[in-house]
Amino acid sequence: MNSVKYSGDTVLDIISLHAPNRNRSIEKLIVENLKLDVYNQTMKILEFGAGKGEFIRRFIPRKNLNLFAVEIDTSYVKSLSSIVKVFNSMDEVSVELDCIYLIDVLEHLENDQFFLKQFYDKLKVGGRLFIYVPARMELYSSFDKKIGHFRRYTLKELRTKATAEGFTIEELRYHELLGYVASWINKLFGNNGDLNPTAVKMYDKILVPLTNFIEKLIPVPIGKSIYLSARKY
Repeated sequence: MNSVKYSGDTVLDIISLHAPNRNRSIEKLIVENLKLDVYNQTMKILEFGAGKGEFIRRFIPRKNLNLFAVEIDTSYVKSLSSIVKVFNSMDEVSVELDCIYLIDVLEHLENDQFFLKQFYDKLKVGGRLFIYVPARMELYSSFDKKIGHFRRYTLKELRTKATAEGFTIEELRYHELLGYVASWINKLFGNNGDLNPTAVKMYDKILVPLTNFIEKLIPVPIGKSIYLSARKY
């Protein structure tokens, strides 16, 4: 395989180190939407774009999960291969999957519709898909461009693209309500496109817990992210 390097390597490190509350919140969404605490039988689960393994490593202790990953960054593949079976593309996936999940990955794919079709084809009937993506193109900033984002999504766009490939939507929501405001501030004042570790740490410590509390009470009308839970019937 030719050497491939992800341009957002530093961003992954900053988020991993300074955003534990956000990562735990996303982990909880994955568990709830993929029903990982419901089934006792072994489930075949694949993370597409597993990166350095921030999330897939969290699921290794779960004995009922047979974990797989798709990743193209050669340094990440080397690290991930020590803990899970890693494929370089969806074409290589040779198992029928119960679940597929993606965290902040779909926006990096120019032809996202093509990959949604691949996910549908690799899932068994009844299989689940969970997607977490950045929301709202009005928030698109120099950071998005620098890190290789082709787009930020709306609920309508994500619903349309997923249902076009045959998925049945079970849940589709905005997430990180207060992050919407924080992203506006970053767009206005973070012109160099870099992620500020101190700002990430403050956001995670103060705004993420508050946002999680609010979102337990009401469905929020906007957010800096969207999550989708869908099934193949």
